[in-house]
Amino acid sequence: MAYRRNDKGVILIVSLWILAILSLFAIGLGHKLSLEIKLLHNRLDGIKAYYVARAGVERAIAEREKHLLAKEVIYADSFSQPWLASAAIFEKTQFGEGTCGLSDEQAKVNINTASVDTLKALLKEVSLSNEAASGLAAGIAEWRSKNFRFDVVEEILSVKDMTPEIFYAIKKYITVYGSGAVNINTAPALVLAAVLDPGSTKPELISYITDTRKPPTDKNESGAWFVSVAVDDLNAQKYLNRNAASIRNIAGGNLGFDDQERLILGVLKAAEQQGLIGVTSSVFRINSAADVRGMARRIEAVVEFNDKDSGRYKFISWDQTK
Repeated sequence: MAYRRNDKGVILIVSLWILAILSLFAIGLGHKLSLEIKLLHNRLDGIKAYYVARAGVERAIAEREKHLLAKEVIYADSFSQPWLASAAIFEKTQFGEGTCGLSDEQAKVNINTASVDTLKALLKEVSLSNEAASGLAAGIAEWRSKNFRFDVVEEILSVKDMTPEIFYAIKKYITVYGSGAVNINTAPALVLAAVLDPGSTKPELISYITDTRKPPTDKNESGAWFVSVAVDDLNAQKYLNRNAASIRNIAGGNLGFDDQERLILGVLKAAEQQGLIGVTSSVFRINSAADVRGMARRIEAVVEFNDKDSGRYKFISWDQTK
């Protein structure tokens, strides 16, 4: 009888050990499954965040596409006319779980096409001495002559004497895209000064541009902007008449302005003929980001529109990061 009682005790202990082992196995399996489920959710949230960010890129493109597809003539790209409707798209716009923003690459100095004088003026605007700016501008031109062009703005760090501090001071003012003509409707004063006034001989020219152009207001005012339209273009004349109070036409025919203003507009016309400035843009940078339950995705794309072929565009740069 004692032997049987001992057997029962052993069986009980073994059973308890088996139960403990199975419990640990179940706990471990449950933990592993919970991690796999969490990883699966993270992956799905990451995929969702990517497509939300992608939708932001498409949304920004659609803002311009709808005018191109409607075969509307875009006489100016500015903070108020015509396709932007408002300045909102130039800032971060919230949509669902993402944000998108659009900036004009032709509001910047193109380091592939800019003259040495323009490069020197830009460098002086960020506080380089005349001597340092002259040497660095010449170095940039020399680098271009040997390497043909900069493919990305970061390549300018390969130029002798270009330091990270100088690069980050000018980074937001430079580009490698576009024709090289700076859009005077969107360019900041620093860029305008570098392109139009490298010798600082006509500072009133820059003030005139920045004081004239105005975004729309809450008082139903449409704003003001510059255009360049031929006086013998009938459709353009309708556009001019419809927006007479808001437009400064650098191509001529500016009746009703005083002599000083007509003189300045004449200077702008000459600069446009030299390819230094323009009033429209075809290359834009889109920044779109999304965050779905902590899984963040960001897309930065540069897109070029072909306004002469309605509804056509191409991506010339695409960078996506987690």
